[in-house]
Amino acid sequence: MLNKYAHKLMSLNKIMSQLPKKQKYLLAFLLGIFSTLAMPPISFWPILFITFPILIWLVDGTVFAENKALGESKIKFNKSQLKQIAIIGWVFGFGYFLVSLYWLGSSFLVEPEKFGWVLPFAVTMLPAFLGLFYSIPLMVSSLFWTTGPERLIIFSLSIFCADWLRSHILTGFPWNLIGHSLTGQLEFMQSISVFGLFGLSAIAALIFSTPALFASPLDDAKKTAEIQTHFSISKILPLAFSALVLIGMYGFGVLRIESEGPTKFLKEYELVLVQPNISQKDKVDLKKRPAALLKTIELTETLPELDKNKFEQRLIIWPETAIPFALNRSPTILKRLDEMLAERSTLISGAFHVENNQDLNSTSNYQVYNSLFVVNDRGEIESLYDKNHLVPFGEYLPFPQLFKWLGLKAIADERGGFKIGPEPKPVQLKKAPSFLPSICYEAIFPLPENTAQQGAKWLLNISNDGWFGQTVGPHQHLHQVRLRALETGLPMVRSVNGGMSAIFDGIGRVVKKTSLNKTEIVISKLPKTSKIINLPLPKELLSFLVLLTFGVLISTEKILTNRSKFTSKH
Repeated sequence: MLNKYAHKLMSLNKIMSQLPKKQKYLLAFLLGIFSTLAMPPISFWPILFITFPILIWLVDGTVFAENKALGESKIKFNKSQLKQIAIIGWVFGFGYFLVSLYWLGSSFLVEPEKFGWVLPFAVTMLPAFLGLFYSIPLMVSSLFWTTGPERLIIFSLSIFCADWLRSHILTGFPWNLIGHSLTGQLEFMQSISVFGLFGLSAIAALIFSTPALFASPLDDAKKTAEIQTHFSISKILPLAFSALVLIGMYGFGVLRIESEGPTKFLKEYELVLVQPNISQKDKVDLKKRPAALLKTIELTETLPELDKNKFEQRLIIWPETAIPFALNRSPTILKRLDEMLAERSTLISGAFHVENNQDLNSTSNYQVYNSLFVVNDRGEIESLYDKNHLVPFGEYLPFPQLFKWLGLKAIADERGGFKIGPEPKPVQLKKAPSFLPSICYEAIFPLPENTAQQGAKWLLNISNDGWFGQTVGPHQHLHQVRLRALETGLPMVRSVNGGMSAIFDGIGRVVKKTSLNKTEIVISKLPKTSKIINLPLPKELLSFLVLLTFGVLISTEKILTNRSKFTSKH
């Protein structure tokens, strides 16, 4: 039965190699689109068992287009082949990002009179740029391409490089990495604590590309009898290994969840997440900002009195820019917060932070930060955190002089503004455990596992997903924020406007979660930290060991096959 399946795949591989260029590009584009189904919130990762092998076969058909006709296994490259592979990788990435990031266009419709005209360019130019991160690594990897199963390792390394580079170049954008495909279920999610997110990208690429084993570039030139003789070893062994890795990851997740037991809480502290669900149109309207703040204050004032026999402190958490003013220069607002906050209450909220500009060469008199403030029950600012990782084109404009030179001065003036704060450090609270802050998409970047050793006892993310409406964007954002808990063993607390607020324990279990775009208040205790998996090697190195083991199995199969041929001749 498996041999029959293999022959069908060989026929499919042959069809791939004979496709005209334009049809190859169209197919790669469709593969990118369908691969987005593996990402949250759908998380249908089995689709990659189809899209990744076909992508590999497209590379096969291009790499061996000329050599195959000559019956050669040694690759001879020309510029045309490399260009084709680069385009295949690019159109795959373009289709992948075009669909998975379509929701970014919603932000340009908040003020359509200003930015509506940018929408077509924004939703196509960003995917076009991000497509390069799959184009270039795939083209480079093709220089080392082979006719055998080794090309799966080469492909996996190219995916690892693509995701790692995308997460670091030009401030980075690690959204919907291939590794995210293996984090849709809580059990698989636990593997982040072993392999890291980038390591999961390499392992996912290896596992999902294994069907490509059943059809090699030169298989149709072999005799059917020979294929059947060696099929059991050369095809089944690596396939079984990949299946074992997948099953092992799931089993590890089950064991970790069981060993952790039920979520444990710090009983002394009460968490209150306020999700005001204020329209983004109202938040950007200067005239409506006072009413938006008042709505959040009045919603908070509906809270029952703190049970002082149970709790030492109440931590009230508001979303990003819930206070749409410069809080450090707003004594009237601080006085109102003093009236709102009862004894033993602390407010943690997003607001603007404004300081006099010390840069004499600047045309602005002020420096504005997107910040997080801690306010005590006397209406005093105890501490603050200025956002360090700003959103390109949203909170700052890369290369503003270039846009002005292109005649797009309006964009340069509107999309610039916020200043970069210092590297995030744990925020100390006088009457509660310290936390590591993040604002908006800062929380999609992986955290070091020693975060707890730096003094943080929990993670806090405040955000405003009101820009993206009823799309998959807020779902994806919430999922990626959740993964930070698994990397550090620290509970993640998230307060959002226009999205979904949530509390996760240290292994990613949902403690409390709101509905999308609903006005809600969440009351919960603060979860305790979870155990961290202490490993002797860096996480990414462990993923490379998995690829190395796969390579050893391939080498063993070749040695056994060659020995069998030598014995039969003698």
